[in-house]
Amino acid sequence: MANQRRADKTSFAGFILKKQKAKILELADRHGAYQSDVLKAMAANYMALPKSKQRELLLNVMSSDD
Repeated sequence: MANQRRADKTSFAGFILKKQKAKILELADRHGAYQSDVLKAMAANYMALPKSKQRELLLNVMSSDD
């Protein structure tokens, strides 16, 4: 049936800064995509990194004021 969600999809939520959300919206608009597509692309890129690079990114995010 058209317009029906896939059974294996689930909702995911988190908190980000307003300026981060604005940037995600800007990227989505620029590429004619949905916000969720931008987030999925970001997650896919992160998951493709070696564990050491993943950890480095996490530490940078956790230690920043953003």
